[in-house]
Amino acid sequence: MCRRRAFAAASLPALVRLIVAGDVAPPPSSYSASLRALLASLLRRDPAARPSAAVVEDALLPPLLAAAADGAPPTPPTPPNPPSPRSVVYEVRGSAADGGSIALTPVPLPPRTLVVQLDASSTHCVALTSGKRFSISL
Repeated sequence: MCRRRAFAAASLPALVRLIVAGDVAPPPSSYSASLRALLASLLRRDPAARPSAAVVEDALLPPLLAAAADGAPPTPPTPPNPPSPRSVVYEVRGSAADGGSIALTPVPLPPRTLVVQLDASSTHCVALTSGKRFSISL
């Protein structure tokens, strides 16, 4: 949309660092405030705070498209309340050393799990959550 990538890096590890840091250049000021707000909400660092695809398609995008068709400035839509916080844990396999590849696999967690502390070894990890502790074999 901005004719540039939100995250541009020379290597996969550098790309992961940029994404994790969440440092994104703002969209051009020539874009409407509503469109800039939508882009900012889609690029929020916390996945739970981002609107779902259904919310974007059904509630946030139609006013922008209608305003663009009319040529009138869009009225900023009111985003819905963000879902409750949750954690996402990924298993990392591989090595970026010497041009190797890295595979990220999501670890299944119970719904609405909020991880407070995570300890891991090469064979398992233990997650301390706001509700209870559980172990995941890798």
